[in-house]
Amino acid sequence: MLDIQQEMLDHVMCYRAERDGLATIRPTRSDARELLYADGTFDAVYAVTALGEIPEPDRVLREAARVLAQGGGW
Repeated sequence: MLDIQQEMLDHVMCYRAERDGLATIRPTRSDARELLYADGTFDAVYAVTALGEIPEPDRVLREAARVLAQGGGW
């Protein structure tokens, strides 16, 4: 999980991940416009109601496409 707001990361980790026993979520505080991951790192990208709140959504989508592995999905 990636978010620029620490409060959102804390909320998900404390209330959702722990409650549901999800151990595979790794909270990462970062700006989606400049992802700190290598090209092709992820098999899937999932954004929930985020693009309407993010400045420069085109830039975010380019970054998401960059870190998405060939054949990966949205």
